[in-house]
Amino acid sequence: ARTDWFIGIAKYGRELGVDLIMMGDDVAYKERTFISAEDFDELVIPQYKRICDSVDIPVIWHSDGYVSPLLEGAVRAGFAGIHALEPAAGVDMGQVKRDFGDKLVLMGNVDVTDVLCQEDPEVVQRDVDRCMAEAKKGGGFILSDSNSLHAACKATAVREMFRYGREAGAY
Repeated sequence: ARTDWFIGIAKYGRELGVDLIMMGDDVAYKERTFISAEDFDELVIPQYKRICDSVDIPVIWHSDGYVSPLLEGAVRAGFAGIHALEPAAGVDMGQVKRDFGDKLVLMGNVDVTDVLCQEDPEVVQRDVDRCMAEAKKGGGFILSDSNSLHAACKATAVREMFRYGREAGAY
């Protein structure tokens, strides 16, 4: 039922003219996934594939937490990209880029807790530089936060992430 509901939302978004759909569906804790990769492949991937096959625009999947073991399934499901790639959960952006950078658009990885919840612009710039060094080469990277922006995030740090990201992301 939830899959059918989301397909309806995605199709309605397409009718409204959106260019892509971001599907939020958290599936992992900081240390591990909610279910095994094998169960995920059997139970969840077919539903994700139905979603991706039902709309003619890219679908980007959001899940924070330790999603690395599930990324192969995300490719098989047909997702165009993945958002969050949370470093605090042990997701190694460089490894994800090497393994999936030619199959998925990678979005995220600027640390929400240790970087965006403080106000030192140099801390923000260092994390943006790290993300760019690990994922920018060859394209297919969208700089973003590593989870969801929340009330504890400092507006100055978020603005600096985007400002400096434009500068550091230039090819």
